[in-house]
Amino acid sequence: MPQMLNRFHSPVTHQPGGPLDAPLAAIGERLSVTADQVLLAWAKAKGAVVVTTSSKESRLKGYQAAGDLALTDDDIAKIDAAGAEGTKSGSAWKNVRAVAVVALYTIVASRVLNYFGFSFI
Repeated sequence: MPQMLNRFHSPVTHQPGGPLDAPLAAIGERLSVTADQVLLAWAKAKGAVVVTTSSKESRLKGYQAAGDLALTDDDIAKIDAAGAEGTKSGSAWKNVRAVAVVALYTIVASRVLNYFGFSFI
């Protein structure tokens, strides 16, 4: 049975200074992609389905291109380790806020997809 994640951090790449910065920057530089593309490729490698949106066409194209990225096992391990380090300082309010942000993004994404002719039933 698929596992539902109950913890989301969004937008990760807009909060500099965290433990994910170094591995995301190094992997992104090696692959010539952005940190958000690396995170999307990591989520895909983990078997997760990511719901995201943007008002910028260039960012949306980058999100699509992230589906073709192939991370190494070492890349995935480095991101996992950095993410585990970051969860040590989390709080309950951060979790509540993160869930609210994800819910909002999900609503916005569904409306954007609906606008382009995709419907959910």
